[in-house]
Amino acid sequence: MKIRKLEIKGLRGVRDELVLDLSSQSALIYGDNGAGKSTIADAIEWFYTDKVEHLKGEEIGRSGLEALRHIDLPENHPAGASVFLSDTSLDSDKTLKIQGTQLKAAYSNASDDFKGYIDQSRNENLVLRYRDLTKFILATKTERLESLSTIIGYKDITTTLAVLKSAFNTVQRDIKTRDFPRIIGEQDQEIIDQYGQNVTSDEQFLEVTNSIFKKAKYDETVCSLPDVNVVLKKIGKPDNANVKKEDFLNRVTNQLSSLTASLKEIEEQYIDFFEKFSAIISDVSKFRKLLLDKVLSTATDLLGNEAYAVDECPVCLTEKDRAQLKTEVDKRISELSEIQAEQKDLSETATSISRGVTKLESSLTSLLGDEQTNEDWFSELKRNIQSIIAAVRKYDAAIEIQPAVDAKPMEAAELSVSKQTTDDLFNLAKKLRDEVREVLQADTSMEVYNKINIAGRAYASIRTLNAEKTKLEEQRDTLEVFYQEFSEKQRAALQSFLDTFSGSIQAIYQFMNPDMNIDNIKLVPLEKNDEMVGMTLQMDFHDHKDISPPHKYLSESHLNCIGIAFFIASAEAFNKRNKFLVLDDVISSFDENHRKRFGDFLIEKCSKNQIIALTHEKSWFELLKNQARGKNWVVNAVKYSKEKGTELKSPPKQLRETIEAKIKKNDAESLASLSRKYLEGLLKMIAKNLEVRVAFRFNDSNEDRMVGELLPELKSHLKRRECGELQGADVIGRLQASTFIGNKGSHDSGYAPGFADAKAFWDDVCEFEALFQCNSCGTLISTRYVDKVEQKIRCKAGELSYSWKE
Repeated sequence: MKIRKLEIKGLRGVRDELVLDLSSQSALIYGDNGAGKSTIADAIEWFYTDKVEHLKGEEIGRSGLEALRHIDLPENHPAGASVFLSDTSLDSDKTLKIQGTQLKAAYSNASDDFKGYIDQSRNENLVLRYRDLTKFILATKTERLESLSTIIGYKDITTTLAVLKSAFNTVQRDIKTRDFPRIIGEQDQEIIDQYGQNVTSDEQFLEVTNSIFKKAKYDETVCSLPDVNVVLKKIGKPDNANVKKEDFLNRVTNQLSSLTASLKEIEEQYIDFFEKFSAIISDVSKFRKLLLDKVLSTATDLLGNEAYAVDECPVCLTEKDRAQLKTEVDKRISELSEIQAEQKDLSETATSISRGVTKLESSLTSLLGDEQTNEDWFSELKRNIQSIIAAVRKYDAAIEIQPAVDAKPMEAAELSVSKQTTDDLFNLAKKLRDEVREVLQADTSMEVYNKINIAGRAYASIRTLNAEKTKLEEQRDTLEVFYQEFSEKQRAALQSFLDTFSGSIQAIYQFMNPDMNIDNIKLVPLEKNDEMVGMTLQMDFHDHKDISPPHKYLSESHLNCIGIAFFIASAEAFNKRNKFLVLDDVISSFDENHRKRFGDFLIEKCSKNQIIALTHEKSWFELLKNQARGKNWVVNAVKYSKEKGTELKSPPKQLRETIEAKIKKNDAESLASLSRKYLEGLLKMIAKNLEVRVAFRFNDSNEDRMVGELLPELKSHLKRRECGELQGADVIGRLQASTFIGNKGSHDSGYAPGFADAKAFWDDVCEFEALFQCNSCGTLISTRYVDKVEQKIRCKAGELSYSWKE
């Protein structure tokens, strides 16, 4: 997708309207600092992303929308941008209106295709500004990985990997916390105590149970595990208070049996939390940097704004190179990002602790919900359980503390619940249970019931525990296989991509720096414990291999070259819907050689993309514009006035439309001066096409040649080429005389051309243009279409021709 036309109304510098007619061609646009050329980049960024990144900030608010509308635009006037694309079905306006106290943005195109197109475009690299050139280069290794992951869609893969690993760790932790071997061992001992032997299968359990029934002279036989409960109901006394008490205490001991392991897991996580917390607060300077975060972020936005053109620190006003200062500020912000990443890791650990505390507290609290906990015999056990709950809750309070110089959570030893405490609690519950069992066993009528009931309950528990253990182990093993295979495949795929992507970056950088002994620029993934934790940027610097990071040795200009190479390489690789790139003042810190090579790169290597290059560097604009015009680029400039704000300097087509509109209205104001301006542009194009020689002048002076110089030189050139048809044209003589009208109409003079005089001058201009421009194909005659055999010069179609002697 390329842009055919862009219309901007009431946004940023544009108060009235700016219309950029591109016809899907690339464009080179010049504007002085403060003229508002970046409005074009801002409008496109806002159109596609609903925000302007460099305008975001706490003081501006609303994703920069507050600063997007022109400051003098009346509140009842909507602002907006209209983008007309190579696929006309996706053309759309986007308006920004004030509704009450809110700013509302809306697209005019409501089609599903357009919505899909915008959603896809949000993830593409479309706009590059000077302030963002080294953002990736100077980022931390973690930020580089996240940034690249977002661009290539790898973030979804890393998220999947993180989910798989988190799930694996959760299951592994659950297996450890459940302490299956110890609990199953305890249940096995229950069976041995009742049956006098170990039981390892359903068949063996049924066989031993039937033998007990037989010895007790019960005419009962069990053929399946469910039969056991049926028989117990026949021979037992389920309403017996001691039976209920034993059943409840058995449940309590089972719950408390895993208490030590659960507390140990929470304690280990808290030790990890405490170490991370201490690592952050141990460096006081980190907090000073965190406090400076807002100041630094504001400073980097200011330094990247073309309106701030002074070489001094905006805070202390110390004289310093603006580009160098911005690089330093960006680097300091990247250091803050590392601290923010540490805080995020700390927060995730705290969340994991909180989940463990909640789970354990819920488990213990559920025991206290039974009505039997209100009995006197349970009072000591109840107090001890409540004491454990209170101790566990202290972990939640400890992790609520936020990192600060004078803040520190409690030591792990202060929160720890000793193993002796949990063992004593478990043994107390077991003692109470065993006392009840002794009472039940003393009741001979209940002896068989109690024996089989306790053993059956223990065996059922073993079966449940083994099933849960097997299920968890299968989940763990499956997740581990998924994680390993997925990780290996993504690692291989990523490396293949990085090799290709790095090759593109190297090729672009090498084009702009053919004589630099810098090779093998590559992105290298960093791993820790088989997990990808970051991305570094390496290069071979002269005779030194794998130097990292680049800013260890490279100048700002070279770092910016790598930044541009990264942006263009990523756009070419991943921009699936759009083939246009907006480059906003990206060569500000380039030296002269880099500027030329970058211009050559845009012209020679970016022909598949539509480039919209905005610059305030006059020398680079002058250097590139002739090349650009030769490749059918749109070349223009913006200017600023208080009345209209930012506007384009009128191109010939638009200027002609303005003149013709004035003639229809019989409006003489500026008609003569506009006609003279049109004639000057026309003469320059004719002189270029016919290779008319004029005296050498530098830069702006060369551009400012006027009719009085160009017309005589053209006439002389036609004479040398023996082009009698044109040389003797009466209109040329009339123009030489009537140029007086155009000149007087452009200056403060006692003579003010009337409408009739101004229109007569315009008619001469049109007649003159018709001599050189074909009415059929619309092209000017040119030395590109000279027939040396017939000695003719023609237009592109060959329908307009004149004598021409080489």
